[in-house]
Amino acid sequence: MKSQSKMSVELGLSVICAAAFGAVAALMSANRISGFDRRLINSLQGMESSQWTAAMKALGSLASGIPVAVIIAAVLLVFLVTKRFRQAVLFFTVLAGSQAMNMALKAGFQRERPDIHRIIEETGYSFPSGTAMSAFALFAVMTFLLWRAIPSRIGRGLLLALCVLLIASVGASRVYLGVHYPSDIIAGYLASGLWLAICMYAYNRSSARKAHDAGKGIVA
Repeated sequence: MKSQSKMSVELGLSVICAAAFGAVAALMSANRISGFDRRLINSLQGMESSQWTAAMKALGSLASGIPVAVIIAAVLLVFLVTKRFRQAVLFFTVLAGSQAMNMALKAGFQRERPDIHRIIEETGYSFPSGTAMSAFALFAVMTFLLWRAIPSRIGRGLLLALCVLLIASVGASRVYLGVHYPSDIIAGYLASGLWLAICMYAYNRSSARKAHDAGKGIVA
């Protein structure tokens, strides 16, 4: 019953993320979210300074390029060395699936990037944000996998707070740098959250089946 309850929560989260993504996409397609986007862009870029720009560039690199490649390689290596193959498969599937979903969605929506004030230059379409999706997938799946290894509520609370801070900071950096609309970031989080929820459901279902078979003495 407990495992079924958890699975239901994950499927519920996937439905919520899908519905919310659809709402944001509809508003974007109807050009009914541009006012919100521009107000938030102006607010964040109103803070522009050399110090903020350097910090935002550093934050953005946490979910792209060499830094994220190093993080992914290190995590996968730890899982493989400790023979946690199921966790390694989940980790890789979440990240790879998120990237594939982003490419498909961008090709479908084909939204051009903001033309207000770009501090850096990026190529490709804007909606949803690939960097936001990567950040959400990376830090959220790491939080999911580390959650059970932390016994205390305080420790788990700190882990969750760090995850939220990193994801939100990466998203804010892309808006500040002028390469994404806020709605691109929100949609990226929702799309990645949808995929993560589906992967968590499959992972927990597989874990429950494995535990059930082990209890019956069945060798997988």
